[in-house]
Amino acid sequence: MAICSPYSIAEVPEISYAQVGDVVYLAHENHPLYKITRSGNVGSYCWELTNVALNQSLTCPINVQVTPTCGMVCGCCDWNSSAGCYNCCYCCEYAMNLCSCLGYKVSAVDCDGIESLPSSARCIMFRYPTDWVAGDHVTVCWNSVTGACEYNIYRDSAGYYGLIGVACGCTRFVDENYEPDMTVTPKEDWNPFESDNTRTTRDSTSPATKKEAPSGILINKSANY
Repeated sequence: MAICSPYSIAEVPEISYAQVGDVVYLAHENHPLYKITRSGNVGSYCWELTNVALNQSLTCPINVQVTPTCGMVCGCCDWNSSAGCYNCCYCCEYAMNLCSCLGYKVSAVDCDGIESLPSSARCIMFRYPTDWVAGDHVTVCWNSVTGACEYNIYRDSAGYYGLIGVACGCTRFVDENYEPDMTVTPKEDWNPFESDNTRTTRDSTSPATKKEAPSGILINKSANY
C-alpha cells in the first residue's frame, strides 16, 4: 500500500521518529509534525499519514471581568470599572494602599480533565493580597465555554500565575485571598516544532568545521590477552 508523503528523498534521513503502539510520529524541521497510524487486522492493515494538531482542547474563556470589593471604604468610594480602580477620596487612609496590580486568568476544563489555554490576563489596581483586610475580596466572571465542566482560576504572584480555585458549573468565582498554588500553572501555547525549536542554530557566517579523516590507527596494548 502506498501513501503520499510530504518529504523529499533528501529529507528522509533527517526525519526523527518515535513509536507509541500503532502510531509512529515523524518530526522534521521543514515540516509540521506528522503521524503514521496503523489500523485493522493482520493481513488487512490500513495505513494513514496525518498532521498532528497540537494544543487542541476547548476554547479559552473570554470577556473576563474582575471586580474588587473593599472591606473598609468611606461613603464616597465607588468602583470605576472603566479605569479599573476605586474612585476614592484621599482622606480615606485605605485608598492610599490601592496601588498593586492584580492579574487573573481563567481556563476551561472538559469532563475528561483536558484543560484549555488560559484567557488573556485581566488586571486591576487593588491592594496586594498580603495587605487585605476583613471583607476584601475580588469577584471574577467570564463567558461560558461550550463543553466545559469546570473552570480553573489563576492569580498572579510575583509575575507567575498559580491556581487559586475551581468553579464547577458556574462562571463566577470570588477570591477571598486564596493562596496561589504555584505547582499548578496555566498551559502555554507552545509548539516545540515551530521556528528554531528543533534545530541547532549557529552563525551562518561561521560554517561548521569539517573533521579531517584520521591518517592512521594507533593501537595501545596495555595487557596480554
